[in-house]
Parts: sequence; structure tokens; C-alpha cells
Amino acid sequence: MRLLSNAIGVLLSVCAATTWAQPGIAQQPQGATAQRSGTGGSGALLGDYDSRYRGSGLAGAEILEQANALGVERSAANAKSIRRLLASNVTSVERTSLIRMLARQYGAGDPTGLNNQILSDLKAQMLSGDADVARTATYAYSRLGYFPDQERMLLAAKERGLLDNDAYFGELAHMLAFAPPRDQRALARTLRDSRNDYASQIVAMLAGNDAMRAKIAKETQEDLGSYLVEVEPQFAMGVGQFDLADSVRYSSWLYAVAVLQAGRGQSTSDFIMTRLGDQRTDARKIMGYLASEHGPDLIAQVRDRSRFNPMLVRISEYSMQHPQSREMAEVVGLVRTRLTQ
Repeated sequence: MRLLSNAIGVLLSVCAATTWAQPGIAQQPQGATAQRSGTGGSGALLGDYDSRYRGSGLAGAEILEQANALGVERSAANAKSIRRLLASNVTSVERTSLIRMLARQYGAGDPTGLNNQILSDLKAQMLSGDADVARTATYAYSRLGYFPDQERMLLAAKERGLLDNDAYFGELAHMLAFAPPRDQRALARTLRDSRNDYASQIVAMLAGNDAMRAKIAKETQEDLGSYLVEVEPQFAMGVGQFDLADSVRYSSWLYAVAVLQAGRGQSTSDFIMTRLGDQRTDARKIMGYLASEHGPDLIAQVRDRSRFNPMLVRISEYSMQHPQSREMAEVVGLVRTRLTQ
């Protein structure tokens, strides 16, 4: 049972990492990086790259990626050095590493004094004829916050074939919380009209995160609640099969809808209980939510545990009807344990 709980936790982390990751950025080879571990801090690695490996291709990119992993301190000197390297004659794979490194020099309050120059450099790289370089610069620029020309530049990247629909609408979803209220509502309408599955997952994770939700205007939260209601996740596998990824997606979605709908005469917990108690709700969704990271909080908030009895009966019967699914049996066992603690 503990293994299942741990597996759900790991899957939540993986799903979050996948959802928040920048798609299309390949992992760098680990050979030279592994050989050079322990040779010094990021500054020493950057200096070593400049003097010995600049223009070398993969070997240089591996050193840059190790410096990126260690974290290059935000400073005017480092930002200037990275800008100089980016403007020099380097290979495509090195350039993508330098773009990511330069983007990390940007920060609130302009810690390097070079925020505007960094943005200009990234925008210039977005126009590169090298698709990998342009794509990397597009993601790097998009994740820095919200800028008035951002949606236009993302659309241009999509039209060039640098971003597919998931990537384009996913980036719009990522930047929604950082936009001013008027633009938030416009972005919410665009996302709703797109009905893009990947973007809806990001919206659900945004809405379910207290800090991110606080950045979203109340009117936009209402728009997002209406939007998410229309894109309820379904279990893709056949009846009798249980997929943990579908389970995580559904629990994230239901929690987000509940918090966005709160204040309309129902508490968050009552909204969730009503949805899970509906006889039309797939039993696997009940299993998934009560076994998710949100399950213990819901159980703690509902003082009358007997309200869960019909749900426990439903998921137990469903699991027994499909004895071939060990995953469902374990999930039901986990839910039963949580309800009796």
C-alpha cells in the first residue's frame, strides 16, 4: 500500500514536471559533463568553456549545461560574458545552451541591469533560421513573464512550424497568471475556444495552486471555472482498466474546478463530494480522487465519514467486477485505509 502511495506521489511529480517543462528541448549528452564534475563552480566552467571549448559543439555544450545545472550567478559581469559568447561564432547546440543560460540572468528588479538587453538578445535569437535555436529562444522568452508582444511572437513561431498546437496553447496558459487582468480574460477566452487538452491541464494546475491562483483576477477565475467544466478529463483506457496518469489528471481537474466554483453557495469540499457522489461519475474517478494528494484533505474536511460509504461501496464493487486489475484493488485498499485512519 505504501508503494502505491509513493507511486502516486512520484507520478504527480512527473506529471507536474512534464506539464511545466519546456517541450522540444532535448537532453544534452552526459559524457563530457560526467567527466568534468567536481572541476569547479559554474564560473570556472564558463571560463573553461570560453578559453578551451567554445565552438567545439557537443563537448562545449556539455560544459555549458553543467554550468547551467550548477546555476550561474546573476551579475552584470556574467550577463555580459554570456551575451558576448552568444554573439560569437558557436555551434547550434552551444547556442541553445547559452540562450537558456542568458535567460536565467533575467530577473525581477533587474539584478544585472541588463534585463532589456537580455530580452532583445532572446528576441533576436527567436528569428534565427536554425529551428532548434529559434525554438529554444521562444520558450526562454515566453517563460520570463508577460510581455505585450508575447502572444504575437508565439503565434509567429507557431506559423513557422516551431511550435505545434500543444506547445502554442500551453505557453499561452503558462503566461496567463502573469498578464494584466484585461489580457488575462482575453487569454482565457482564447484557451477556452482552443479546447486544447494540454493547455487545460496547465490551467488546472495553475488554478489548483494557491499562489498562482492569487495572481489571477476574480473575473478571469470565473471564466476559467466555466472553461474547465467543459473539458472534464476521461479515463482513456477500456472499462475495467485503471491508469494512474488519468487518475492524476482527473484529481487535478476536479480540485481546480472546485476552488474556482467556491463561493457559489457550496464549499470546495461540498462541490467535490457532490461530484464524486453522482451515480453518473465513473467509479475510477472516485478511486483516483480519494487516492490522490487531495484525498486526505477532503476526508479531513468532511466530518461525517458515513458520507463516503456509498462511494466506497461503488469502487469496491467495481474493483471486484474487474479482478484482473491489481492497480484498482490496491487503490481501493488505499482509500479504505485513509477512511479508517
